[in-house]
Amino acid sequence: MQNRYNPGDVAIVHPYASLRDVESFLRLLGWEDEADDAFEIEHSMFGMLSVSIFQLPLTPFLDQSLPDHLPQVTTLRTLFTRFLDINAVPRRSFFQYLRYLTSDDLEREKLDEFLSLDGAVGNISLTLASDTP
Repeated sequence: MQNRYNPGDVAIVHPYASLRDVESFLRLLGWEDEADDAFEIEHSMFGMLSVSIFQLPLTPFLDQSLPDHLPQVTTLRTLFTRFLDINAVPRRSFFQYLRYLTSDDLEREKLDEFLSLDGAVGNISLTLASDTP
């Protein structure tokens, strides 16, 4: 049987991270023992992203939704291997989110500096990806 494609058909490719990169990442974060424990991901429109092991306030990011292909129950190893790009250049919104989450004044100050146009331009060793595709 031959595959048939029509104009406008869409192919979706979901790349995998290398096992070596994922193992290194899990080790770096100290999550080797929890890497294969199942947890549930749940999106709440009430301003929380709940991952059963922690909760993140999403108040400034309520328009963010979870991808349809993301499983509701998964493991850290699967999440970092199949769904999250641990090698991607972080977008500006990632650092804005970190700034929102930190309670440390020095970290917040450094993130403010980095997020400012002068700070981002001055730090040539770090590159931010645009938040627009």
